[in-house]
Order: sequence, then C-alpha cells, then structure tokens
Amino acid sequence: MAQLFKPNTVVVNEIEEYLKLPEISIESNSLACECLFLDAGNLLTNKRTRMKLKLFKKIMFLKRNMSNFNTIHP
Repeated sequence: MAQLFKPNTVVVNEIEEYLKLPEISIESNSLACECLFLDAGNLLTNKRTRMKLKLFKKIMFLKRNMSNFNTIHP
C-alpha cells in the first residue's frame, strides 16, 4: 500500500531532465496562416460549393507556390 503513494522517480527524473534543456526561442507569425485562410475563403464561396476537395487542394497549392514557378521553370 505504501508503494501507491510513493512518487514515481522515473517521471520526476524525466521532468527534471526536460527542465534542464536550453530554451529555444522561435518567433511565431500568424500572417502566413491568415493569408492562407483568406485565399481559401476567397476560393470557396457560396457559389463554388460543389468543388471537389482534390481540386481545391491543387488550386490552393498552386496559388500559394506561384512565386516559386519562375525559379523552377525559368
């Protein structure tokens, strides 16, 4: 019964090791995500509700990667 209330040393050690890791700072930017949702909203309107998901994904891929076309095919 005493073992039930004994702290799990494996978990405690794992948490301590995690807290010792150096901090990594990554800047977050929601602009790209907002632009993607804006483009998707402009593409899929009330009049275009019958568009297949596969076609929608292809159009969104092309729209978001249009700037790379000149570097791929000069």
